Amino acid sequence: NFRITHSVMSSSHKTKNKNNRGSANLANYLKILKVCILKKNGKVLSHCFSFRTTDKRDVFANMTEPTLLSVCKTALNGNQQTQLWTMIIFYHFRSILEMLNERYSCSWNSCRTALKLLKDDIIEVTMNKSDKLLDCNDVWYLPVINSMLRNLTDVAIKYAQFLSQFENDNDIIVNAFGDIMQIVRMMTADHTNRHKNKMPVKTSVKSKAKEKHFLSHGLFFTVNQIIKLCDAINNTTYLNHALQEVEKFRSMWITFPLSDVVTHLYYKGRFSYQRNNDLMAAKKELSFAWRLCHSNSMNCYRILLLLVPIQICSGFLPNLALMPPCFVQRFEPIVFALKHANIFVLKSALDFYQTDMINAGIYMLMLKMDLLVFRQLLRKLYEMRVRSIHMDNKPHVIPLKLIQTAIGVSRKQFVASKWFQEFDGNMTTSTDNDVEITFDIDH
Repeated sequence: NFRITHSVMSSSHKTKNKNNRGSANLANYLKILKVCILKKNGKVLSHCFSFRTTDKRDVFANMTEPTLLSVCKTALNGNQQTQLWTMIIFYHFRSILEMLNERYSCSWNSCRTALKLLKDDIIEVTMNKSDKLLDCNDVWYLPVINSMLRNLTDVAIKYAQFLSQFENDNDIIVNAFGDIMQIVRMMTADHTNRHKNKMPVKTSVKSKAKEKHFLSHGLFFTVNQIIKLCDAINNTTYLNHALQEVEKFRSMWITFPLSDVVTHLYYKGRFSYQRNNDLMAAKKELSFAWRLCHSNSMNCYRILLLLVPIQICSGFLPNLALMPPCFVQRFEPIVFALKHANIFVLKSALDFYQTDMINAGIYMLMLKMDLLVFRQLLRKLYEMRVRSIHMDNKPHVIPLKLIQTAIGVSRKQFVASKWFQEFDGNMTTSTDNDVEITFDIDH
């Protein structure tokens, strides 16, 4: 009996020690959040909300919901300034805890509750404070809004994907769209009132650093979350409704944080290309994003990856000397094939980089470039016939046998080029008769 009792007590002590260890990790983490709230350091607080530098599994190890609530109240209820954030942090952390346990429904409800508390207890109170417009120091928590919106979007998409297995999405994306649109309307109202009372002027770098804490400066980041939601369900109705909110400020886009504007234009251009197949609209948005983007930003690569194929389809070849090496490696054979009308170089390059282009979402567009190569081939044959025969004949009527001969010459040029060794090293040379048999003129 003593051994049984001792083993039960020792196991219970181990469980308590694990729970205490998890509570201690969370309590220490909440101390950092408390300091950030007291010092109004929204950037570090948002990093803590998103667990950017900390493993969330260590913080929530062996954590239960009652323990989480108890630790949050103990750490944050001692000060009136931090007490406003107690339930917001509790529901936000609860959503992360439930997501770690793959309880998507509980995580989704906690996300919505946390965002609602933030809107009711923090944002609206700040906006209605003495009927005055927002002040810089009052919106120091803007990065926190962005972190919570990102978390809401990610949870909504995962929850909707989980329910789609059972053919029931339960309007998750629609509800998420409605919650985020409430924040969008508050931000657009702040921006409208601000510029109605005082027209924007060009300010120095020092004053711009203060303006970054306006509530309206989170408008583009918030709309970008809606674009992600609409991209997940391919819904253009909700997307157009959200884009109308920012389109009316198009003449003042440079007054917003450029990083958010560039991301917005990239998402918008990608949606126009991949979902609506509107290459002209995609070219317009991506070109604008490229002009605003910082030259050392990773966004440049994402923008170029979509913009270069669209420009090629529009008849503009890229300057390879100004492009990054990874782009030169992939687009140099494409440019060579278009200039020299060599369909074999194009086909081999597309087959070789097929996985990369599929992951980038440009493979189907690149397949259409074989039409441009054939057009260039026919153009070269026409120019050759104009120079070699009298004008009273018909140089624009090109015999099919001449086209087949030109294709055979292109294949021999491909075998003799460096692209053959790089793409089709195991390929053997063939005669013109082989080309006539194997080549499929499907266009």
